[in-house]
Amino acid sequence: INSDNVNERKEAMDLLLKQKPLLTGYLDIIDIRNKMISEEIWIAQIYSGEGMFAMDKNENLEYFIPKEGSAMWIDNLAIPRDAEHKETAEAFINFVLDPIVSSKIANYLWYANCNIAAAPYTNKEILEDPSLYPKEETLLECEFFLKGGEINHEGYENINNEIWSKLHAPSTK
Repeated sequence: INSDNVNERKEAMDLLLKQKPLLTGYLDIIDIRNKMISEEIWIAQIYSGEGMFAMDKNENLEYFIPKEGSAMWIDNLAIPRDAEHKETAEAFINFVLDPIVSSKIANYLWYANCNIAAAPYTNKEILEDPSLYPKEETLLECEFFLKGGEINHEGYENINNEIWSKLHAPSTK
Protein backbone atom coordinates (compact mmCIF):
# COMPACT_ATOMS: atom_id res chain seq x y z
CA ILE A 1 0.00 0.00 0.00
CA ASN A 2 2.77 2.42 0.91
CA SER A 3 5.50 1.57 -1.57
CA ASP A 4 7.75 4.51 -2.36
CA ASN A 5 8.91 2.74 -5.53
CA VAL A 6 7.53 4.73 -8.48
CA ASN A 7 7.48 1.69 -10.78
CA GLU A 8 5.52 -0.38 -8.23
CA ARG A 9 2.99 2.43 -7.82
CA LYS A 10 2.55 2.76 -11.60
CA GLU A 11 2.19 -1.04 -11.93
CA ALA A 12 -0.50 -0.92 -9.24
CA MET A 13 -2.24 1.89 -11.13
CA ASP A 14 -2.17 -0.16 -14.36
CA LEU A 15 -3.72 -3.14 -12.54
CA LEU A 16 -6.40 -0.95 -10.98
CA LEU A 17 -7.25 0.55 -14.34
CA LYS A 18 -7.50 -2.92 -15.93
CA GLN A 19 -10.01 -4.06 -13.32
CA LYS A 20 -12.01 -0.81 -13.39
CA PRO A 21 -14.56 -2.06 -16.01
CA LEU A 22 -15.42 -4.93 -13.66
CA LEU A 23 -16.39 -2.58 -10.82
CA THR A 24 -19.58 -0.80 -9.94
CA GLY A 25 -17.36 2.07 -8.90
CA TYR A 26 -15.69 3.68 -5.95
CA LEU A 27 -18.79 4.47 -3.90
CA ASP A 28 -19.41 6.02 -0.52
CA ILE A 29 -19.67 3.56 2.33
CA ILE A 30 -23.46 3.78 2.77
CA ASP A 31 -24.02 3.05 -0.94
CA ILE A 32 -21.66 0.10 -0.70
CA ARG A 33 -23.39 -1.24 2.40
CA ASN A 34 -26.87 -0.87 0.90
CA LYS A 35 -25.86 -2.46 -2.41
CA MET A 36 -24.35 -5.39 -0.51
CA ILE A 37 -27.57 -5.82 1.49
CA SER A 38 -29.68 -5.78 -1.69
CA GLU A 39 -27.15 -8.10 -3.38
CA GLU A 40 -26.75 -5.60 -6.21
CA ILE A 41 -23.01 -6.07 -5.65
CA TRP A 42 -21.44 -9.25 -4.35
CA ILE A 43 -18.05 -8.17 -3.05
CA ALA A 44 -16.73 -4.89 -1.71
CA GLN A 45 -14.17 -3.32 0.53
CA ILE A 46 -16.11 -2.07 3.52
CA TYR A 47 -15.51 -0.98 7.10
CA SER A 48 -15.95 -3.81 9.58
CA GLY A 49 -18.88 -2.19 11.39
CA GLU A 50 -20.71 -1.50 8.13
CA GLY A 51 -20.03 -5.09 7.13
CA MET A 52 -21.54 -6.30 10.42
CA PHE A 53 -24.58 -4.08 9.84
CA ALA A 54 -25.00 -5.49 6.33
CA MET A 55 -24.68 -9.08 7.58
CA ASP A 56 -27.38 -8.38 10.16
CA LYS A 57 -29.71 -7.33 7.30
CA ASN A 58 -28.73 -10.12 4.87
CA GLU A 59 -27.71 -13.57 6.12
CA ASN A 60 -26.07 -14.37 2.76
CA LEU A 61 -23.21 -11.96 3.49
CA GLU A 62 -19.91 -12.64 5.18
CA TYR A 63 -17.23 -10.18 6.30
CA PHE A 64 -13.59 -11.25 6.21
CA ILE A 65 -10.09 -9.85 5.95
CA PRO A 66 -8.21 -11.32 2.97
CA LYS A 67 -5.24 -13.53 3.90
CA GLU A 68 -3.07 -11.18 1.82
CA GLY A 69 -3.98 -8.33 4.17
CA SER A 70 -5.85 -5.09 3.80
CA ALA A 71 -5.74 -1.43 4.61
CA MET A 72 -6.24 -0.63 8.30
CA TRP A 73 -8.16 2.31 9.69
CA ILE A 74 -9.13 3.75 13.01
CA ASP A 75 -11.78 6.31 13.86
CA ASN A 76 -10.63 9.39 15.71
CA LEU A 77 -11.89 12.61 17.16
CA ALA A 78 -9.99 15.81 16.51
CA ILE A 79 -10.38 19.43 17.48
CA PRO A 80 -9.28 22.05 14.94
CA ARG A 81 -6.58 24.27 16.43
CA ASP A 82 -8.70 27.40 15.86
CA ALA A 83 -11.97 25.90 17.14
CA GLU A 84 -14.20 28.49 18.82
CA HIS A 85 -15.59 26.06 21.41
CA LYS A 86 -12.56 23.99 22.26
CA GLU A 87 -13.73 23.31 25.83
CA THR A 88 -17.08 21.99 24.56
CA ALA A 89 -15.29 19.71 22.10
CA GLU A 90 -13.01 18.44 24.87
CA ALA A 91 -16.05 17.78 27.09
CA PHE A 92 -17.70 15.83 24.26
CA ILE A 93 -14.57 13.74 23.68
CA ASN A 94 -14.33 13.02 27.41
CA PHE A 95 -17.99 11.97 27.38
CA VAL A 96 -17.50 9.63 24.40
CA LEU A 97 -14.40 8.11 26.03
CA ASP A 98 -16.24 7.31 29.26
CA PRO A 99 -16.03 3.48 29.37
CA ILE A 100 -19.79 2.94 29.71
CA VAL A 101 -20.68 5.46 26.99
CA SER A 102 -17.92 4.11 24.75
CA SER A 103 -19.17 0.54 25.19
CA LYS A 104 -22.75 1.59 24.42
CA ILE A 105 -21.55 3.11 21.14
CA ALA A 106 -19.61 -0.05 20.25
CA ASN A 107 -22.52 -2.30 21.21
CA TYR A 108 -24.98 -0.26 19.14
CA LEU A 109 -22.78 0.12 16.05
CA TRP A 110 -21.15 -3.33 16.36
CA TYR A 111 -17.69 -1.81 15.92
CA ALA A 112 -14.39 -2.65 17.57
CA ASN A 113 -13.49 -0.26 20.36
CA CYS A 114 -9.95 0.86 21.11
CA ASN A 115 -11.03 2.09 24.54
CA ILE A 116 -9.70 -0.77 26.68
CA ALA A 117 -11.55 0.51 29.75
CA ALA A 118 -14.84 -0.12 27.89
CA ALA A 119 -14.17 -3.86 27.38
CA PRO A 120 -15.94 -5.02 30.59
CA TYR A 121 -19.13 -3.30 29.38
CA THR A 122 -18.87 -4.39 25.73
CA ASN A 123 -20.94 -7.22 24.25
CA LYS A 124 -18.86 -10.41 24.52
CA GLU A 125 -19.76 -11.40 20.94
CA ILE A 126 -18.15 -8.20 19.70
CA LEU A 127 -14.97 -8.76 21.70
CA GLU A 128 -14.69 -12.35 20.40
CA ASP A 129 -15.42 -11.57 16.75
CA PRO A 130 -12.19 -12.06 14.73
CA SER A 131 -13.53 -9.73 12.02
CA LEU A 132 -13.59 -6.91 14.57
CA TYR A 133 -10.60 -7.97 16.64
CA PRO A 134 -8.33 -9.83 14.20
CA LYS A 135 -5.55 -12.13 15.35
CA GLU A 136 -2.02 -10.74 15.45
CA GLU A 137 -0.95 -12.74 12.36
CA THR A 138 -3.81 -11.18 10.38
CA LEU A 139 -2.89 -7.67 11.52
CA LEU A 140 0.74 -8.21 10.50
CA GLU A 141 -0.47 -8.44 6.88
CA CYS A 142 -2.38 -5.14 7.12
CA GLU A 143 -1.15 -1.56 6.83
CA PHE A 144 -2.33 1.95 7.55
CA PHE A 145 -2.15 4.34 4.61
CA LEU A 146 0.72 6.73 5.15
CA LYS A 147 0.75 10.35 4.08
CA GLY A 148 3.25 11.54 1.51
CA GLY A 149 5.47 13.13 4.15
CA GLU A 150 5.83 9.73 5.83
CA ILE A 151 6.99 8.09 2.60
CA ASN A 152 10.55 8.58 1.43
CA HIS A 153 9.63 9.75 -2.06
CA GLU A 154 9.12 13.33 -3.17
CA GLY A 155 6.44 12.60 -5.81
CA TYR A 156 4.41 10.12 -3.73
CA GLU A 157 1.34 12.36 -3.39
CA ASN A 158 1.47 13.23 -7.09
CA ILE A 159 1.37 9.52 -7.99
CA ASN A 160 -1.56 8.98 -5.59
CA ASN A 161 -3.43 11.92 -7.12
CA GLU A 162 -2.78 10.58 -10.62
CA ILE A 163 -4.06 7.12 -9.64
CA TRP A 164 -7.24 8.48 -8.02
CA SER A 165 -8.00 10.90 -10.84
CA LYS A 166 -7.73 8.10 -13.42
CA LEU A 167 -9.80 5.70 -11.32
CA HIS A 168 -12.56 8.27 -10.80
CA ALA A 169 -12.63 9.45 -14.41
CA PRO A 170 -15.59 8.16 -16.45
CA SER A 171 -14.85 4.95 -18.34
CA THR A 172 -14.02 5.42 -22.01
CA LYS A 173 -16.08 2.39 -23.10
